Amino acid sequence: MNETPLYTGTREQARKDGLVKLWWESFKANVECKIAIESAIRRSFDGMHLAYGCASGVLDEFGAERVKYVLSATLQDKDYDGRFSRNNKAWGKQTEIACNSANYEFVVNSHPAVLDGFIDQFRQECQRREMDHSFTPVMM
Repeated sequence: MNETPLYTGTREQARKDGLVKLWWESFKANVECKIAIESAIRRSFDGMHLAYGCASGVLDEFGAERVKYVLSATLQDKDYDGRFSRNNKAWGKQTEIACNSANYEFVVNSHPAVLDGFIDQFRQECQRREMDHSFTPVMM
């Protein structure tokens, strides 16, 4: 599991606080998470359906907090796109995303309708694991 702490502040704030290395490591992990999401979707989408459990591996590798941050940043960036459900858009707005000019680097570029299904799976898997008490909950 990638255990890089999630840094949610701006690059400028990190510079001011002497935390540029933390910001940079977190940023790189966000990009890796985005790539893992896109890869999982490519492997699990057969042209019609997204395989059950597609989000589980990404969740295991990066943890709920980082995956939620990357997905929320994506939803906020693509708020105009009607192929994302209203529920997922509302969920994505609950996470405060720092305004960094580099955020576009970790915005997921998979087809929005398929990505919406991935987000549904991610949210369901987090709820299932929370019920199983197998991980620290992330506000869903």
